[in-house]
Amino acid sequence: TRLQGDWSSDVCSSDLMKLGLNIALLRNAFDPASKPYNLLKEGKFNKIGLLDRGIFYCADSMSCSSEVKGSLALSMVFDRSGSMLFDINQNTGEIRADAARAAGIGFVNKLSDNDKLSILSFADAVSVDKDWSAKNANPTAINTINNIYSRVNGRTAFYAALIQAINRTKTQTTTKKAIIALTDGVNNIDPLNVQDVFNAISTSGTLPIYIVALGFDLTEPGMQAAIENMKEIAKRSNGKFFTVQDSSELIKIYDQLSTEVKSEECCTVYFKDRKSTRLNSSHLVIS
Repeated sequence: TRLQGDWSSDVCSSDLMKLGLNIALLRNAFDPASKPYNLLKEGKFNKIGLLDRGIFYCADSMSCSSEVKGSLALSMVFDRSGSMLFDINQNTGEIRADAARAAGIGFVNKLSDNDKLSILSFADAVSVDKDWSAKNANPTAINTINNIYSRVNGRTAFYAALIQAINRTKTQTTTKKAIIALTDGVNNIDPLNVQDVFNAISTSGTLPIYIVALGFDLTEPGMQAAIENMKEIAKRSNGKFFTVQDSSELIKIYDQLSTEVKSEECCTVYFKDRKSTRLNSSHLVIS
């Protein structure tokens, strides 16, 4: 279980001050296979209190919503290594690059004009193909993704791309931040140790990483270990991990993520007190 929260604006009426604290008490917070569930949605706000300089304040009311109001900063990371020209698997005959292009374009079409978007791609090296801007600002997101998959070649600098995406995204000041990364193979360019990615995650704050593994064949050397590393990256960042074996499934996952990157299990718990009171050293208490 994980507790997360922040203060919202004060609301005043008559001689009372109403303070709102945005919090979530999450079950499955670090399970990449499950969406976190906010235990506060069960309505037990009477178990929450605020302790300030020896005075205990009981919660007055609570409202819950999955919608996060505010801004979004999103980094999309695409694999353009040579193997992206292979079939997703032997049964579909679908080219990986074509599937990634279609799913990526479908995803950015669902973004708001106010969302901040950065697009990176990787092969032998990592490139920033679209710096932070709206999806329709030049170069547009659609043109950027089309350009990425016109130059497919090379090896797989996946970890380097993730680290660069983390470092670029964590400094954004938006309400919500996230990374969506797609790859079809084993990282084989420095850094080779996944611990370097873990170290970057440890300094990133609340920044979920959603990883899509496209066309992985577990009979190939290193694939199982690569998947376990990706699962751990998703777990440590409170993101999710997906494996995909056809283009329609890939589109469904990106459709799901278009909603998920903008949502969060959150409740606002309200406390009432006299306007003259100054709460400056408070502690949240859950019984």
